[in-house]
Amino acid sequence: MDNSKQVKEAFEQAQAEAKAVREAKAIQQQNEARQVEAARNNKLEIKCSSCSGEYLLSKKNIARRGTAVKGVIQIGVVCPHCEHFAHSYFETPAMQKAQGQIYRTKFVWERSRNERAWKKLKAAQKKKQIAHDRAQARFAYLLPDAESSEEDENPLPATHNPEA
Repeated sequence: MDNSKQVKEAFEQAQAEAKAVREAKAIQQQNEARQVEAARNNKLEIKCSSCSGEYLLSKKNIARRGTAVKGVIQIGVVCPHCEHFAHSYFETPAMQKAQGQIYRTKFVWERSRNERAWKKLKAAQKKKQIAHDRAQARFAYLLPDAESSEEDENPLPATHNPEA
């Protein structure tokens, strides 16, 4: 009889621990959702690198421009004062497909709120990030030299190799 009591107590303790883990995960998911919502509501002030004019980021300031590569779109911000285009990132069909997958899995997760749907959403977001990183590295050559040299923190020429 003592053995069955110990088994019952161990089972109840395991159930309590599993419940605590589920509650902690739910709280973490709620906090992440709140952070995303807060980021959406914040307005970002931008200072133009060309005319030094300041403006708030809005949908009307975001521009999409085609590139020499089929299917690759350059996304950036246009200054309302001087019409200067500042490159933000490249968008490819692979990124668009991954974004669609995020929308679909997010829809499922918002309806079910279960761990399996959450994992699928996180996997879709990771896939989009990988596609984004690959596109930015692959199409960096499309940027004008002036923009790419400003971002380059290494003052040494590209041919310099200290280990050679």
